Amino acid sequence: MNITGDPHRDYRTDQERYENIATWMINTIRSLPSSNILIEDYAFAAKGRVFNLAENCGLMKYLLYKGGYEFSTVAPSVIKKFATGHGNANKQAMYDAFYTLTGVDLIKTYGSKVMKLDSPVTDIVDAYYLTRYMHDSTATNNTEKLNRGTNKNKTTRAN
Repeated sequence: MNITGDPHRDYRTDQERYENIATWMINTIRSLPSSNILIEDYAFAAKGRVFNLAENCGLMKYLLYKGGYEFSTVAPSVIKKFATGHGNANKQAMYDAFYTLTGVDLIKTYGSKVMKLDSPVTDIVDAYYLTRYMHDSTATNNTEKLNRGTNKNKTTRAN
């Protein structure tokens, strides 16, 4: 399995961090010959820095919209069910499903010194299953289960 990443640019504020991430995303998408964009939707029962995530995701969705990109969203429970068979699976179950399927021990490679299941391991697992879900949805021509974030075919109302 080939996993690559880019170093995060320095930032002074959360807003600058969000802009750095969103700019990286748009530049990455622009460099691709074509893009199917799938974003994990908000987890309404989430805990922690949910407002920070929402601000960052909102900025990314806005830049996709302004750039004319179409994107889809999918509920976290759908990805969890796709990966494990259970829509309420925890991070350990997601990791176990990933490890069983790929044989790749991300904790050993990217985990902390205490071999803890945390970021970036859980982020990589989520991204892996989002990618597989999008691939399977488009390969089987079953994209109606994806929620369209933007759609160029929608009728817009003039103000």
